[in-house]
This record gives sequence, C-alpha cells and structure tokens, in this order.
Amino acid sequence: MKRDLIIDPDFLQVTVPLTKTQQAELEKSILEEGCLEPILVWNNTIIDGHKRYEFCSFEEIDYEVKEHFFTSKDNAISWVCENRLKDLNKSKAIHTYLTGKWYRSLRQEYKEMINAGLFENLPHDEGRGVRVTKVMERDLGVGYSVIENRINYAYCMDKIAATDPAIFRAILTGQVYVSQMDVRKLAKRNRSMRSKVNSMLCSDKNLKEKERGPKKTDDDDPGIVLSTEIKKMPKYDPDMEISGLALTIPSWMGSIARAERKTDMSLATDHAKKKLSDSLLLLEEQIHKTLEALK
Repeated sequence: MKRDLIIDPDFLQVTVPLTKTQQAELEKSILEEGCLEPILVWNNTIIDGHKRYEFCSFEEIDYEVKEHFFTSKDNAISWVCENRLKDLNKSKAIHTYLTGKWYRSLRQEYKEMINAGLFENLPHDEGRGVRVTKVMERDLGVGYSVIENRINYAYCMDKIAATDPAIFRAILTGQVYVSQMDVRKLAKRNRSMRSKVNSMLCSDKNLKEKERGPKKTDDDDPGIVLSTEIKKMPKYDPDMEISGLALTIPSWMGSIARAERKTDMSLATDHAKKKLSDSLLLLEEQIHKTLEALK
C-alpha cells in the first residue's frame, strides 16, 4: 500500500536516530526483502517508521500501514517514548533524552485526563495526588532526582535541535559525547562549545568508549566529555571498502529493476539506449575485473 502520510516534527524528534551503518543496513534489507515492518500512523501521521517511509517512497517500494488510536498528541508521544525506552541501553544519550520527553508528554496527558474528569484512572501515591514519576520510577527503576535531570536534559536538547540539528543528531547517535553541563551550554548557544563540537564533527575525531574515563552509573551525569587529544589513526581494515560496496550494489540493482518496470525500453530514443548500453557494458567489464580480483 502507498499513500501520502504526514511527518510531524514532534514525532520525528522522538525517533531513535540511525547511524550511517544502520541506515545502510536498513536500506539493503528493504531492497532485498521489501519493507517487512508496517508504518505506524495516527490520524494519517507517522508515529513510527519515518526512515522506512522515506526510503520506500523514494524507491517506490510497497509498505504496510497500521493505524493506532490515541486520545491526544501527548498520549501518542508518551506511548512512543515508553515503547522505545524498553529496547534502549540506559547509558545512551537517546535513553536519557526520551526519558525526559516521556515525562513531559505523560504529565500533559494526565492534565488532560483530569480536565476530562478521568481522575480515578490515574496512578496515585497514598492520597498525596497524582504522580507522573510514580509510573516512571516503576517502569525505569530510577528515582525522582534522576528523572528531574533528564527532564532538563530533554529541554536543553530540544533547544539544540531547533538551532543545531546536526549537533542534536550527533549527540543522540553517540557520534560525539557531551556532558550534561556542556549540553546546557549548547542550549544557550555558547559559541566556544558549539565550535568544539563542530570541529569534532568536521574532523571526525570522535571519542571512543574507552576514552570517556571511569564507567559511570545510571545516576551519574549522562554527558559527554570533549577532548582535544590527538588520537591514533585506526588500523587499516581491508574489509571496509568491500563491505561498503556490498551494501551499495543492491541499490544499483533496485534502480535498474525499477527503470525496467516503469519504462518501455522499446520506446526510448536511440541516444538514450546507447548511453545506457555503454554504461552497462562498462559496469559489466568492471564486474569481471572485480570478480577476478576476488579469486
């Protein structure tokens, strides 16, 4: 099924961003096997499956759409965050971010339920009123102080997303590691901090896990430390280029197959036919050479 779906920035914000490798693997899988997971929507708006939808629409690949019902937008965002947190490593920046986002959407959802007279359906704490953190403490196993830090972290990250989306994505994917204090500086558009992070992104000198110092507990500052140390160059990996090529070739095959499906080759001009034929012959020649090199 193909249909025009709505991409809402608020739902896009709580997706789990893919690394370049993960994205290449997803595209390879869809090209070879089709889109196996449905696109989840609410009121024709995507709540899960943004990357699948984008890639399938571009490549004109069929996909399934599955409808979900929610009482409000905050109810939908709360559901998305809660479900994604179950599969995430607690030490990752994306887990910290989604915890804060979940609290904010859940709190607003509870307010809407109270206004609608559904007070009795909400969790209470021994007569002391409704507590949003009661649910989060139970499901995440962390206390209020940790949740409070993560609320602030999510607030700062949203400000970064509005002004520096590349930095926002780099932090959530783990491409760079920034401390919570430095996240606050970035949210305030601190020029020095932005310059340091952008320098890391441009030079591709990102910190590895072993360079982050002593392992922290889940209650510690979830942040990333910036370093200007000169790092050793990675060892030469003979499989790297071959693996990258293996991920790219299915995309070529998909493009060729799509052209065959959508075009009546017999109606094309001689010029277009010759141009494609010459390119395919060159490709065939290169394929033979590469196969010989692999023997």
